Amino acid sequence: SKSWEDPQGHGTHTAGSILGTGVTSGGKLRGGAYAAKLIEEGLWSPMLNNISINPDFDELFGKIRRDDGAHVHSNSWGSPQNLGVYDNFASLVDDVSWKNPDLLIVFAAGNSGQDLNGDGHIDEGSVSSPGTAKNCLTVGASKNLVKVGGIQKMMKELKDGTKKWGAEPIASSRLSDNP
Repeated sequence: SKSWEDPQGHGTHTAGSILGTGVTSGGKLRGGAYAAKLIEEGLWSPMLNNISINPDFDELFGKIRRDDGAHVHSNSWGSPQNLGVYDNFASLVDDVSWKNPDLLIVFAAGNSGQDLNGDGHIDEGSVSSPGTAKNCLTVGASKNLVKVGGIQKMMKELKDGTKKWGAEPIASSRLSDNP
């Protein structure tokens, strides 16, 4: 069974990035769609102590369009396995998109961008499925501007940083140094 719990805090964070009203910051920091309405859809499984994805994507995505009138479905989950691959999950997202042309399914690109070939650019093929679907919008971000808090280390100083991001201009950049 699913619950509305968000022990990882990730779903709550991404929802705030999308439609946060900026109340805490006096309106200075708002989500990109701050006037939108939120329809929660929990994926947390207390039994598994992790998220659990309903394999019936028509129910997972299409039902919220049909029953609740949602036009955008934001998702910040995916598999770090088989990066860049068009797999069954991606195919299922494309099927739901085809059946619901007025529904935009959005996915996070994942957290697997690396520069293993050392050319100073993030390698291709780092997007996680189902963000590899052909008929969804996949969103990636790499920087923010936070002067206090956040991650203030250079990329080369992070875990396995010299291996993953050892070439310039990535190596000496910081996650929190650029809006």
